[in-house]
Amino acid sequence: RYLGQQLPKDLAHFRRELNRPENRDQVIVFAVVDLDHFKELNDSAGHFAGDELLKQVANVLVASMRFGHYVVRWGGEEFLIVFRPMPRSETARVVARVHGAVGSTRYTLPNSERINITCSIGFTEYPFVGGDPDAVGWETLVNLADSALYAAKAAGRNCWLGLRPGAKFNSVSLREDLLKGLDAMLDEDKLMLINSL
Repeated sequence: RYLGQQLPKDLAHFRRELNRPENRDQVIVFAVVDLDHFKELNDSAGHFAGDELLKQVANVLVASMRFGHYVVRWGGEEFLIVFRPMPRSETARVVARVHGAVGSTRYTLPNSERINITCSIGFTEYPFVGGDPDAVGWETLVNLADSALYAAKAAGRNCWLGLRPGAKFNSVSLREDLLKGLDAMLDEDKLMLINSL
């Protein structure tokens, strides 16, 4: 609810700031974080242990970023992070830092067992098309970040993948292209991957 109320205001402010020459390369990053093999842990250790782990991971996510970013519970074991504006050249480094923070932390279950857990991350940047912040809306960008996340999981998990427009990207046909699936869009050079693999 907070995201739905606050994000449109922040994006409107950001669009105004993009008109300033020094901000032209700034982007807001949408990253979807999924805990690897969380369901197995939840099933074996119990839902209470799973809930405690999610709280600890949320704390790690918040601690790994600067003030003003949003961390939102997005699904069962998924979090959505909305990063405040940064240079486009910095996005991969920042996502990699968050990925590393989750994977390098020791978590404590209610029975005092100490475990490590990894995560997979998919992300996109707004504006998706440089110079045209209205080309792709934030909801679609979150869906694209989710597609990148599933590609990261299919690639073996414990990695991150980002999506940027390819040479043949067309925002007008995007909805139709999305129905074909991510692989088709990559094959047709409508999207390109940034990855940690």
